[in-house]
This record gives sequence, structure tokens and C-alpha cells, in this order.
Amino acid sequence: MTKKKGSGCLLIIAACVAAVVLSLLIFMLMDRLQEGLLLGDDWIFFESQPFAEYILAYGVTLMMGILLLSVVYSFTGMEFAEGYNNAVRFLFKHRIATIVITVILLLVGFIEISAVSEDHVTRYSLIHPRGVIYEFSQIDSVDTGFNRKGYFYYTINVDGHSLKFSAPSTNTDKYPEYEASDYKEFADIDAELMKLGIPKNADTKSISKASYDESCMENFRKVVRD
Repeated sequence: MTKKKGSGCLLIIAACVAAVVLSLLIFMLMDRLQEGLLLGDDWIFFESQPFAEYILAYGVTLMMGILLLSVVYSFTGMEFAEGYNNAVRFLFKHRIATIVITVILLLVGFIEISAVSEDHVTRYSLIHPRGVIYEFSQIDSVDTGFNRKGYFYYTINVDGHSLKFSAPSTNTDKYPEYEASDYKEFADIDAELMKLGIPKNADTKSISKASYDESCMENFRKVVRD
């Protein structure tokens, strides 16, 4: 009995590790696919929206783990702890639905992104997978600053939507000036928006909690203080 329980624990750990590894590989692949399939060649930076990132980080990893445990159960019939066992049996029984839900989660995480170009922003969604383009002049306002943990954020409010950015992927192939990873792209885009008179709300209350390199902080200060 002890040996069987020990084997079951090892399989659960192995399934969880495999789920995390597979999820990381999926995230890396999706980043490239987003650039190739959704975005054109004129974007400066893009980022998945927060809820989509949560779906990918937690939902997909959890689903991967459960699916792998279901595979273990289907081939070995091994009994896990009662709660796990019931969940694995249920999901194995409904494995098609589980796979469909996982695919839907992947699609949401894949499509729900926002991109910034030299003179416009684009919002991609399940409803508009080809993206909705908004010229800079259509932007209502910008919210920027540092959250309670000291992380920088830059939110573009347009047409009732809030496009959130904090650690975007940058198109360094076309814009090599941003290869330094010092977030200069935020300072440059913000300068363009301010030229158009876009209202900006800056919150610097938690700037002392920020732990970025000085080169990054220099660009962030330009954004929140200009």
C-alpha cells in the first residue's frame, strides 16, 4: 500500500512538472505565433491583457496537469487521494469537453492582446480577432504610475476599453533602438500622446517601492512626470 501511494505521489509530481514545462513551451510558442499571425510589421510593442495572462498562467497549467493525470489514470488505473481521484475520473470521463475548454482558454489567451504602433493602437479580441484600430487622436486618456508593489503600468483608455501595458514584447527587429530593454518605448509613445494633448493621470505614490534598473527608472520618470 505504501509503495502504491508513493508511486502515486511521484506520478502526481511528475504530471505537475510536465504541466508547467508544457505550459511554458506553449507560452513561448504563442508569443511567436501572435507576432506572426495577428500582428503586422508596424507594431512597436504588444502585451496580453491581464485576464488573458491569468487564464494562460493558471487555467491552462491546471488543465494540462489534470489532463496528464487523466492519462496516468487511464493507463494505470492508479488510485490517487480521494479528492484528486474523483476529479481525475470525472475529467477522464468528460475528456473531450476538457480538451475543448482548454482549447478555448488557449484561444482567449492567444487573441486577447493589445498593440501600440507609431500612430495608432490595436485591440484584438475573440469578437474582433483581426483587431480594431484606434488612431492616437481617438484615445480618451492615459493612466500611468506604479502599483502598490512598485510595478510600472501604462493604461490607454479608448472607446470604453482599458488597454493595459507593463512588461510588453517589443519589436526590436524593426525598432533596434529598444533592444536595451529599458522601456524607452513607453517614454517615446507617451511623448507622442502628450503632443496631442491626451489627458494623463499619473500616480507616483508607490514609486519608492520600484526596483527597476536606473535606466528603466529614468524612462518611467519621464512618463509619470512629464
